[in-house]
Amino acid sequence: MLGAVDRSFTTAGHRRERQFDVWRSIVADAFVPVELDSGAFDADAGFASDCQVRRVGGLTVSWMRSAAQQVRRTPAQTASTVCGVYFLNFALDSHSTVHQDGRIARLGPGDFALVDGDRPFRLEFPDVFEQISLIIPKAGLDPSLVDPRVATAVTVRGDQGIGALAAAAFAGLAAQAGRIDDRAAAAVGVHIVGLLAAALDAQAPAPAARRAALYRALLEEIERSHLDADLTLQDVARRISISPSYATKLLAENGTSFGRWVLARRLDHAWNLLVQAPWTMSITDVAMRCGFRDPGHFARAFRARFGMTPSERRAG
Repeated sequence: MLGAVDRSFTTAGHRRERQFDVWRSIVADAFVPVELDSGAFDADAGFASDCQVRRVGGLTVSWMRSAAQQVRRTPAQTASTVCGVYFLNFALDSHSTVHQDGRIARLGPGDFALVDGDRPFRLEFPDVFEQISLIIPKAGLDPSLVDPRVATAVTVRGDQGIGALAAAAFAGLAAQAGRIDDRAAAAVGVHIVGLLAAALDAQAPAPAARRAALYRALLEEIERSHLDADLTLQDVARRISISPSYATKLLAENGTSFGRWVLARRLDHAWNLLVQAPWTMSITDVAMRCGFRDPGHFARAFRARFGMTPSERRAG
């Protein structure tokens, strides 16, 4: 728990079947609007959760303990509510996972990672967890980072190097029992932000490596989903937590586009399926199975790509 508290929230005292809904409101009030999934929520067991919040200069420090859950901030939510802050999640006694910008940070006790509140993210807490979260204005942290876009969803170990110094500072700030006057709080905030920036910059991948990793993640997601006729660039970008415009840019940098790459993968699949599928499966069925809605478009695209018709491929 925090050493000094400005606000305190709890689901205790509410009916057990209402506790998860109460927790959803608490999270939106203390942090930002998100979607929460409690998994197989047992209304009889309830959803015991607590949160305490205090201000220290320009930082907001929160402590929380809660049941297993998944937290997701969607593209629609980031578009409708600009918060201008980062969340630094510092795990105390459990394991959790942070997904953002195509990266995954896996946190154990004492580890921490940064989350941008203005871009989609997903947080996974598989068990009851306890963590400290710092809310940090972007204007205070961005100037200290070499590249803010490579700093999110990066695991910083709290038991070694600069990460250990930063982790000790976070824990000490949360445990401080007395009030900190405004002048001292400002100095503490600068100290905390400096340690955090140093720890993140030491762990963040180089820009070229990051872009390559995002491009691989983008292609892997297309590979998993390209047979879905309803697949869109927005779907793929959301699943790896990047914007559609950035996904378009990554594909263009590698000489392709979403439409061309999906078409190529669907045609590759059709090329194999035409000779592997039983004769009872018509060419129209093959087209539909490979994500094409229009058999005529499938036939034209297939001939343009392979120099033969689907029927000739099947016969050959």
